[in-house]
Amino acid sequence: MCPGATEEELLKKLQTSPTDLKKLVEAVLYRDRPVVAIPHRAIERWQRDDPASWRLVLHWLVSRGTRIVSA
Repeated sequence: MCPGATEEELLKKLQTSPTDLKKLVEAVLYRDRPVVAIPHRAIERWQRDDPASWRLVLHWLVSRGTRIVSA
């Protein structure tokens, strides 16, 4: 995703992902908190099943200043 892309564009790209990354983005948008807790297993699964989409979401989280806590 290019810099400045909107959340709508990100959500549209995630529609075809075989993962639940779209739900993560929606939850972050809805809750609008500075920290998101993500289970380590979920991150591993996203890296395995759809690494390109995970990179997009990770970049989006970092660019908006959302900190990731993994357990």
